[in-house]
Amino acid sequence: MKTESQKQRARKVRKTLAKAINKFSQGFFSESWQILSELESLSLSEKELKNVHKVLNLLVLGEFFGYHNLCQLLEAFHLNTHHVYRLWKTCRHEQITTLVECFFWLAFQERLLDICHKSDSTWSRMNVTIVIDSSIYKVILSQGEQIPEFDRFFSGQYHAPVYGFRLTLIGMVIDERFYPIRFYMSSKEHKELDVAKTLLEELKQKLDTLKEQENIDFPNLFLSVDSGFCHSELFEADEEITVISVPKKSWIFEIDGQKMNLKKHIEQFLEEERTSEEPIFPLRKRAVGNKLGEVVLVFFRLNTSKKVSVIVTDTLDIFAKTLRRRWFQRTYIEQFFRFSKHILKIQSNKSTNAPEFDRKASLNFLKVLVCQAFTVFCRDHFQLFRTWSFEKIRMHVIYDQVEQTFLENILFDYDDLLHSTNDVTA
Repeated sequence: MKTESQKQRARKVRKTLAKAINKFSQGFFSESWQILSELESLSLSEKELKNVHKVLNLLVLGEFFGYHNLCQLLEAFHLNTHHVYRLWKTCRHEQITTLVECFFWLAFQERLLDICHKSDSTWSRMNVTIVIDSSIYKVILSQGEQIPEFDRFFSGQYHAPVYGFRLTLIGMVIDERFYPIRFYMSSKEHKELDVAKTLLEELKQKLDTLKEQENIDFPNLFLSVDSGFCHSELFEADEEITVISVPKKSWIFEIDGQKMNLKKHIEQFLEEERTSEEPIFPLRKRAVGNKLGEVVLVFFRLNTSKKVSVIVTDTLDIFAKTLRRRWFQRTYIEQFFRFSKHILKIQSNKSTNAPEFDRKASLNFLKVLVCQAFTVFCRDHFQLFRTWSFEKIRMHVIYDQVEQTFLENILFDYDDLLHSTNDVTA
């Protein structure tokens, strides 16, 4: 049985969470309507636009209350699902992808411009870094044998081959937050390296256009990728971008006049460390490799680990500390994928074809972006939630039965809510 102080704290949490959700939701509701109404490429009538906006907000904001899909949400309000499902089906998956990528770019652009209008030192402190990574999504698909993108891939999550889709995602990390920009679903026959090069070229074009429009410049651009993308073609893709990756231990490098594979170099460095009075790691070395040419290698340990890790770049004048900081930025895209799979449960939803999964993945990634933004909002505006994760916030929302006022307004008083929002934005 709860004590009186525990009851008071629960009431305070419930009241504060309701305030946080309503305040954040109001802003997202207004922003999503503005984006939708300005997207001519969606080719929707006024009525269709309102319908899509209504369902989009239900799907995204419903995640705060643990509703992963429309069925769960509408059942909670004891509503028939057919009408609302028809509203959502009016959009093709290409339109949903276009809408979501617009959200991605606007969220990223706002943060990027804020940094660009400050000093170069601010840019450096924020560790602005491009990241690319791929992830395998295990999916049950009824038409898998007819779809080239659906195949058997090795999954790091399950440590075994699984049937599903491979999604390659590009985005940028700014001040420990990952901003997705675009993802691509590819078949096994389509090389990940080629996908990465295409996505990088598209992003660079968008950044160059933004530079001209806003009359800004970027002090430097780094790209952090894992060993799957460590290739000379990516290193040479753009002269303005410094690529940081992970070489394979079997690759041959010439270091200090000795030519052997990385594994043997590491063994030699470890032997030197045993006879040295001071630690030699991290260790920065210039090297020449058979696959990458002249590069810089940094050997280091992660925290107290005995394992020696190695990262590489072809920019010869870079500091070891800068190299390590930029490379670690790729951990945020890994967290993004984990959020998508484990917290928002995308893999628990069945799909019948590739376009349907592409549609679900687009919406899921948008949910991740909004849920992470909501977590930051709670931490910045409410002392009570300063250290809370989204999982903890949502757990209290569910078990403390926080009022679902904003969802109710969308479901039952949408036109009035939209009218009041327009008055505010005007």
